[in-house]
Amino acid sequence: DREGKITISQKGSATSVQPQVITVKQSQTNGMFITTPEYALSNESHDLTIEVKANVSYEVTPEVDWIKYEASSTKALSATTFTLKVNKNETYDQRVGTVKVKGGGLEGVITITQAENLGLFVSPTEVQISKDAQEVEVEVQANVEYDIIVPEEAKGMITTIKKQGGGDTKSLSATKYLFGVSENAQYVGRVTSITFKQKDGSLSGTFKISQEQRDTLGIASQKDSLSYDELEGKLIVAANVEYHISQSEDVDWISISEPKKIDEKEGVDFFEYTFTIKSRNISLSPRRTSFSVSSEGIDTKLTYVIVQGPVPVPEGAVAGIFSVSATKKIFFSKGNLYYDGNSFRFEENQYDFQSTWNTSHVSHFFWSNDARVAYSDNYNAAKITYGITPTVNDVFFTNTTVETANSDFTVNGITGKYRTLSSDEWQYLLGTSTERDGKYRRLVTVCGKTNCVVIAPDNFTGTIESIYDAAAWEIAKDAGLVCLPAAGFRDGSIFCDVGYTGLCWSSSASDGDFAYRVYFDCSGILSSCSLYYRYHADSVRLITEAPAE
Repeated sequence: DREGKITISQKGSATSVQPQVITVKQSQTNGMFITTPEYALSNESHDLTIEVKANVSYEVTPEVDWIKYEASSTKALSATTFTLKVNKNETYDQRVGTVKVKGGGLEGVITITQAENLGLFVSPTEVQISKDAQEVEVEVQANVEYDIIVPEEAKGMITTIKKQGGGDTKSLSATKYLFGVSENAQYVGRVTSITFKQKDGSLSGTFKISQEQRDTLGIASQKDSLSYDELEGKLIVAANVEYHISQSEDVDWISISEPKKIDEKEGVDFFEYTFTIKSRNISLSPRRTSFSVSSEGIDTKLTYVIVQGPVPVPEGAVAGIFSVSATKKIFFSKGNLYYDGNSFRFEENQYDFQSTWNTSHVSHFFWSNDARVAYSDNYNAAKITYGITPTVNDVFFTNTTVETANSDFTVNGITGKYRTLSSDEWQYLLGTSTERDGKYRRLVTVCGKTNCVVIAPDNFTGTIESIYDAAAWEIAKDAGLVCLPAAGFRDGSIFCDVGYTGLCWSSSASDGDFAYRVYFDCSGILSSCSLYYRYHADSVRLITEAPAE
């Protein structure tokens, strides 16, 4: 309010008159002025000092919850201040709030515009993908401008970039990108990170792409063939995945070692496995087993086959293996022995023999440690001629031990391989062992030759027939069957009991006059340990030893 006085006084009169005073009182005009009614602020928190010029009392009322008022007093038309506390804008949108100032019928408005919070967000931040070529999607939410940075080393991996969407940079808007990723042909996984970097700012986000490797599982060879006496094999596995090796057949003659890493190339590990074969394959059939190499992540199952070959059939032998002791196996020669006047030979067929005297084909021999006596036509005369004195220590055709008998003996041009069975070996072969029980038959006719003894090899499971014609015998021979013909004996140059009796010398002497032989005849008698005079010329069937296990 305001007040004024008017004084009325006399002018120019001698008479004094008391001045009159007129008082004029005028009410105030209400006034309220906001010095700065508008503010534009950053997104950070602020304390605003608001100046108001007013002569009225007023109230301050923020109309949004993110502006707080701190009161102050006012007097007359004077400048007063109060504080507005503006919270930090945590949102990614610009916001506007008003504060009303009311008093004395007057109203003022303070407008505060607060900038948005800056943001740049990548979702997802990481993906794992298969090795195949494909597109991967990422969404970027931002209210700033940004660059997309693909590392130089990933340029071959990231082939294309496609943008989808986008909006006003004043508010958070979503933009989708499709990144084309090429097929990973490498045997190791690969990783790259794509960066979204704010232009002229510090905000950034990354999108990590992890691509699986190209899985591989391989073996150096699918099959290994070993000889009968090779006892070790190697398998090389190349892999960059977990895998499993399993044996397809349950066999006890082979074992596999733990893997040994031997190399690494371009993400692929190389492992070596050693196969240990416990014994030689002393049979005439190859034996085999297989191992499967597989991985859950790879459809293909790899098969490694290991084959151990059979023991080779020696030159001049029948393809059958026969046990002559608990630890020794042998092959029979392909026919009886004969002397052609210059050297020893095998008969062409197992059932062949001579029935008349012929110095160029002597097929019956006296028992002597000297071959010249053995193939002569007169035992006693030959002993005298060559100065031979028989003893109990003699071994057929040589004076060495039984194990090395005939070690220097040459037959069919083969030296040091063939010998004669001992008496004990003949007995084991023909019935004293359970292993050989039922493995021979008497009184068999082979290709027209009667009263033969046919002996089957250890692994024979068929039936020994009583009669074999030529075709049937070919099959039987291939199965390893041995024929001892009833070739009779020779007394000097006279042949006796041909076709009725069979006699085969052993390498064992009884004394200076007698030696052991196998005897069989047309009545079905078979003796594997028959003792008779050395001057009796009988058949000789040689053998060669199979390798030990």
